Amino acid sequence: MADLTRMPHVLVAGATGSGKSVCLNAIITGLLFQHGPDTLRLLMVDPKMLELSAYNGIPHLVMPVITEAKKASRALRWGVSEMEKRYKLMATCGARNILAYNEKVAAGLVPRAPGHPDGSEGAVPDRLSYVVVVIDELADLMLTAPAEIEEPIARLAQMARAVGIHLVLATQRPCDHRRHQGQLPLPDRLPGGEQDRLPHRARHERRREPARPRRHAVHARGQARALPDPRRLRLRGGDGAGGRVLEIQGGGRGPRARGAAGRASARHQARALGVGRRRRGGRGPVRRRAGPRGGQAGRGPPAGLDLPAPAAPQGGILARRAADGSARGAGRGRPVPGQQGARRARRRALAGGAGFRVTPASRRRGAPRLAFVTLGCPKNTVDSENMLGLMVRSGFRTVADLAEADVAVVNTCAFLGSAVRESRDTIARVAELKARGLLRGLIVTGCLAQRDGPKLLADFPEVDAVLGTGQWGEVARAARHVLGGGGERIVRTEYPGGALDSLVPRALSTPRHLAYLKISEGCDHRCTFCIIPRLRGDQQSRPLEDLVEEAERLAALGVRELNLIGQDTTGYGTDLPGKPTLADLLEALDRVEGIAWIRVQYTYPRLWSDRLISVWGSARRVVPYVDIPLQHIAHDMLRRMGRAMSARDTRALVQRIKAGIPGVALRTNFIVGFPGETEEHFEELLRYVEEEPFDHLVVFAYEREAETPSSGMTPRVPLVVRRQRRARLLALQQRLSRARLACRIGERVTVMIDGPAGRGPAANPDAARAPGRAGGATLYAARTAGSAFEVDGGVAVEGEDLRAGELVEARITGSAAYDLFARIERDPEPELVVIGGRA
Repeated sequence: MADLTRMPHVLVAGATGSGKSVCLNAIITGLLFQHGPDTLRLLMVDPKMLELSAYNGIPHLVMPVITEAKKASRALRWGVSEMEKRYKLMATCGARNILAYNEKVAAGLVPRAPGHPDGSEGAVPDRLSYVVVVIDELADLMLTAPAEIEEPIARLAQMARAVGIHLVLATQRPCDHRRHQGQLPLPDRLPGGEQDRLPHRARHERRREPARPRRHAVHARGQARALPDPRRLRLRGGDGAGGRVLEIQGGGRGPRARGAAGRASARHQARALGVGRRRRGGRGPVRRRAGPRGGQAGRGPPAGLDLPAPAAPQGGILARRAADGSARGAGRGRPVPGQQGARRARRRALAGGAGFRVTPASRRRGAPRLAFVTLGCPKNTVDSENMLGLMVRSGFRTVADLAEADVAVVNTCAFLGSAVRESRDTIARVAELKARGLLRGLIVTGCLAQRDGPKLLADFPEVDAVLGTGQWGEVARAARHVLGGGGERIVRTEYPGGALDSLVPRALSTPRHLAYLKISEGCDHRCTFCIIPRLRGDQQSRPLEDLVEEAERLAALGVRELNLIGQDTTGYGTDLPGKPTLADLLEALDRVEGIAWIRVQYTYPRLWSDRLISVWGSARRVVPYVDIPLQHIAHDMLRRMGRAMSARDTRALVQRIKAGIPGVALRTNFIVGFPGETEEHFEELLRYVEEEPFDHLVVFAYEREAETPSSGMTPRVPLVVRRQRRARLLALQQRLSRARLACRIGERVTVMIDGPAGRGPAANPDAARAPGRAGGATLYAARTAGSAFEVDGGVAVEGEDLRAGELVEARITGSAAYDLFARIERDPEPELVVIGGRA
């Protein structure tokens, strides 16, 4: 096992079959058994897509194993940037290397980060982890992209060791790993078999004419320079031992269980709190489907590995947690002495009138435990997934129950006054746990944290840290600070540049067959009723190639439906060099294999173009579903709302979309009771909805936000009138939707299965009243391409042995106000035809 404090850069050279891969995997295995994800980060490049791909899923990875030269060059540039950043950090405290820096951090001698303008202190610096860059088949990579690969490798080889970044390079032709960028200080080489007896050592040490092959040939197989640690530990095991190592470190992602990683359900925390996002539009709670369960993992090293006691592995929690909150897949370790009583005390306290559902879950010694509560929209869900990934990478273990957590993170929403109240109520309920001594830390993030900041600390003494929408990347540092006994409380609400980092890890919380892809953050529009630009900033689009790369990673994980989200998705690219558009992005994503459906949400009416409509209607994978919040149809209301589009243009756009996208399903939002809305304005809206029926309609009664321009507008509409208008519009939509869906009975449709929904009429109260239903059959929750997950009506399908993400043909047999009922449509058996005889 290599000692990272003294580990040099290493070049492993040898012909095919010489044991080069065995050597490379031995180095990696030794590192994994010594270091958890909090002290070691791995960046792996595998052009052959064979040797290192098995490590996908271990929490140590900075990003999934890279197999393309273009992505490899970007990753290496990240390594150079990380090296430069670390040198700047060390310069602030006079540390010469990573060891000295970490010692100064432990002693409290490293200055804090710059404070916030409001007077709050900056974050406490954290220890630096080691980074090991592993590259297989370097010579082939150099031939593919020589300049892009060679320059960052040369810089890392010259300077990176002092800051804890190490290179492990493997190649068949060692003389090809350097061309013209300078000498690479690679003092340790592990040669395998002979490779054309090429000059080896002279090419690395100094510039001179190539030495004679006889003098400087690659050593024969079996000879190698040893690492300088006299206290090396030995690992013994057969070829299968490496797979068991990965099962431990990656939570079931070894060769025998590759691709079986589970996903945590961040929203499950809200269900445990009794807090669930409601289907907007007054249609009751959202029907939730149980997510997949993670694979089980063992409690310790596999029996075939001879390991010293201190080398017990850590981490591997990405695939160990269970989405439904059960202990399955979490690893059932023995409790630490004294913990059982604490568990019982926690559960008794939680069950005693606090309104929390307590689900037993296992604990593991060592790694701190973290629970998430996510409120609000899918954009908040993606932020929570990014935070989960960062916490996992920092060595935390996520749990599905607050009763089992050391630190709780509440990701809040502040879009409307009702969302603010829900967020504050949730914070209060979690704060009660901390006040009882059942939690060690409470962190508040999201829109409410951005809006209220220091006020939350004053209102909730139990809150330890408040991180705004641009500071969720600091959640791991804040949690470490809290668990470390830091007395001061943290408030960070500034919005730094580069918040949309494509290298941020992400732990999916959605069912395994669908995922959200946030293409942008913020909004450039200034609607008079909206506070989002103040909470999320101006438009910040992600580079197109980053989004395609993430879509490919999601497809490789088994995602079948991709949901593109952002505050304004049609504004995508307006802030990027070259001005790519949403149409360009859809064309690029339409070429990603493995994705069946691409759905776009949160489009802004004014930015629709004829080209976007054309691409939308012709792309193979983009579903005919348009989410376009119109907010109103009366011209005076649109002008007062700051919508920058007239009523005539709005009506014409809806007609163009319906004509250009065959079979399109339209979803929209309307606000009633806005200041200045008269009965005539509302009647005009009612007539428009009846003339231009929408498949899905969400209605908000206007809520006054103190910091928006509309808050000072007059005349105000009384609350009772706002509520009455909302009820009238919803009643109209319900009548229209019921009639429209009833006309679809007998139609054959393609649906995507979301998961089991139960058996018989009890699975859905409307099912008992729906015609064409057979009682007692197995029901599956499903959707047509015209319905989005969790927010629109669905299809209850009768069938057997259906899998989530599967596309099946079904015949509609019944309908309700917003949902359909169907049976799997089987092709009829061919009739037996007898010619010239008897059957």
